Amino acid sequence: MREQLVISGIPDSIRQDSWWLDAEPAALENKAPRRETGFAISQIPSRSILALLLIIAAADTLFWNGGFGVSLPLFAACLVAAVKIKAPDKSGLRRACTILIVSAAPAIEYVQLLSFMFLVIGTALAVVSVKVPDQALRSAGGQAIGLLRHLPIAWIRLPLFALKSLTVSVYRPGYRSHFASICSNWAFPVGGAFVFSALLIEANPLLWTIDAPNLNVAEVLRRVLFWGGIALLAWPILAGDLGEVPSCPEMKINITKFGINAGSVIRSLWLFNALIALQTVLDLSIILGDTALPAGMSYAEYAHRGAYPLFAMALFAGAFALTARPYLDEAAAMRPLMYLWLGQNIVVCGSALLRLELYINVYGLTYMRIYAQIWICLVAAGLALTAWQVHRSQSNAWLLLRCAGLAGIVLYGACFVNFAKVIVDHNVTLADPDYGYLCRLNATSGIYRHVTVGETGYGDNYCRFKIPQIETWQKWGFRTWRALP
Repeated sequence: MREQLVISGIPDSIRQDSWWLDAEPAALENKAPRRETGFAISQIPSRSILALLLIIAAADTLFWNGGFGVSLPLFAACLVAAVKIKAPDKSGLRRACTILIVSAAPAIEYVQLLSFMFLVIGTALAVVSVKVPDQALRSAGGQAIGLLRHLPIAWIRLPLFALKSLTVSVYRPGYRSHFASICSNWAFPVGGAFVFSALLIEANPLLWTIDAPNLNVAEVLRRVLFWGGIALLAWPILAGDLGEVPSCPEMKINITKFGINAGSVIRSLWLFNALIALQTVLDLSIILGDTALPAGMSYAEYAHRGAYPLFAMALFAGAFALTARPYLDEAAAMRPLMYLWLGQNIVVCGSALLRLELYINVYGLTYMRIYAQIWICLVAAGLALTAWQVHRSQSNAWLLLRCAGLAGIVLYGACFVNFAKVIVDHNVTLADPDYGYLCRLNATSGIYRHVTVGETGYGDNYCRFKIPQIETWQKWGFRTWRALP
């Protein structure tokens, strides 16, 4: 009896390509089953095509020769609506609309980097809520992060995949003959139609009066390329998956290698508390008392030199508290010393704010000084949360999550504050305002209300300040509208 030789481990490609070796002669008449790797329009669902056309039309209306303003939130709404066309299930629509409204509000107020980031994050979360409606908000947030991580890779791979699919389709057996058949059937009718159209226009006087459109080929080409770019950017959101939810592996660091143990922590707490108490007493004696500064040092220089180092010291205090938390139960004095350490650092934050206020009263406000004030307040709030974490014996993840939420709330609120106007309104009250800096602020600062042409050498010719204006409805923003003269 003849035994059949079976060799395990043959690659699938060889096994599939050699199907004819042991086939019957009748089976040779049929071709081997082939896997279609080309890209066919017929394989795309009609809902996906409709959604993509909606996005392209919205982008053309909102962005082409329009600019950025209220157009960005409207495009985000169209993008979510297009995703909803693919998923007609009404569940999750209310949450997606709520998320989109909240995230779009800063961009409606004023388009800037911070408001754009909130809009992108909110749009991703709304898209996830539409695609996978029945899930918790935390899971939706994880999938939104996965979607944002997946998009850049998809934007790079999609054109390469389309080019590869087109190449495979062109070189597929039978494709060339099919293409040649199409050309032979349509070449003569189309060419003849062009010839007859030219003769009819030449022969009919009525057709002479029809104004031919002034077609700008370069403009049309740029517009078509713009549509193609929008399609490539939007298609992974419509048809792609949500990407993998990024995992946060637990980082275990052996802090004993850095000399951190129960004995070093309690000694550090005693020493650090003593040093910071001395610093606090000296600061209060200078700021609130009558202690004189060193010779040649002004209060402005004192404030400028001390504000940022104190801010850095408060950050170090928070990091040290997180590191020392596992050893707080080793001795009875550990927790009281930690509370004292955190409380004194909150006082240090207040001292840094007082120093910064002294400097601002002399030299005026700037963006950096406003940001420093905000972050000092955030650090103080973080230290207070750290004290509560120590008191309640919560984990470091609990603390970091709440600190991140607090920072997000503050940044979201900052999107609605016109810091340029705050700077101008404060600095024009100084004895010698720096108009060179004020005139470089954005148009919503309202500097034109304080500086007129020809006033003390400043004006439109010297200062070059910008008067707010809204050229198109797409550039409309609530803050710019309020700042209009």
